[in-house]
Amino acid sequence: MSIKALGSRAIIGAYYAALEQYTGDSWINNASVHFDSNQEIETYKWLGQVPTLRQWIGGRVAKGLGTNGITIKNLEFEGTLEINVNDMRRDKTGQVKIRIGDLADRTNSHWAQLLSQQILIPFIPSKGG
Repeated sequence: MSIKALGSRAIIGAYYAALEQYTGDSWINNASVHFDSNQEIETYKWLGQVPTLRQWIGGRVAKGLGTNGITIKNLEFEGTLEINVNDMRRDKTGQVKIRIGDLADRTNSHWAQLLSQQILIPFIPSKGG
């Protein structure tokens, strides 16, 4: 970073630029849906599956959505990176910019960790015992 990039706005901008470029946890978008929330606790109901298709014989067989649901408490998280102005000014190898990118990577990894904790994989015993 140049001497002109010493302002906190430049650091924040570098963080968001690195955050947008990260694609390491693209599975998150495939395994979840983002909902905006303005409440402390959100309860999402009817997260069941739709019925499978069957051959139409006779009348319709209507099936309702499952009564599954999940309650999520909205928590606030933060990660603050303290950068000494002299270290930033003297940084010739780009270490400060790398650390800002690392913080962006940590942010994305955090969301992956939160989602992973919500996914339950049932234990299916093998037939052999």
